[in-house]
Amino acid sequence: MSEKDLEQFNADVQENEAAAAAPVDNASPEAIGEAIKEINGEADASAAPEKADDELQVGVIKPIATGKPESKRALKKAEKKKAKELKNIYHVSNWQIIKNYRNYNQQERKHYKYIFRRRITEKVWPVFRFLILFGLGFVILYPMLYMLSTAIRPQTEMSDPSVMWIPKEVIFSNFVDVWIAMKFPKVLFHVACLIRRMSTRTMVRMCRMLCKI
Repeated sequence: MSEKDLEQFNADVQENEAAAAAPVDNASPEAIGEAIKEINGEADASAAPEKADDELQVGVIKPIATGKPESKRALKKAEKKKAKELKNIYHVSNWQIIKNYRNYNQQERKHYKYIFRRRITEKVWPVFRFLILFGLGFVILYPMLYMLSTAIRPQTEMSDPSVMWIPKEVIFSNFVDVWIAMKFPKVLFHVACLIRRMSTRTMVRMCRMLCKI
């Protein structure tokens, strides 16, 4: 082989290697379409399990896509409504318990008897509590209201049986007369001093007792 032929052979080999190493930029439209279909197929396959998981979530309240974000108050309201509906499914009224009591077995009778007693207690106890508090309040407030009524009535109506609570004539001069007759400022000062002395003596006694211990 001559030198000229050898140079031609080497040139052909280099061209073939360069063509093999270069990336193929010009792909056919059919190949591009098949590649796009494969990519879309993989995306649909990955989205399908997520959709199935969403469909299996029973009882989960999701906001409706209306274009505006749902407020927390609306979500809480929807949750309460859903919980109320679920509660009403298993709710048994008192009349149903009384009506079907003979058809229950021993365990069911024990269970519904407890529910019935609890419901009756929840209805009756507030009434008794109101009566007890009302009686205690009347016993405590009655003397105070009576003293207030007698403080604003004149001397002539003190022994009048027709006046019970509201006097015929309201006067406030009784408070002035009591203030002057009792010498209230002087009495108040003496009482304050007496309380102060008593508290000081009590503290001294406690200190002595602690020192003895």
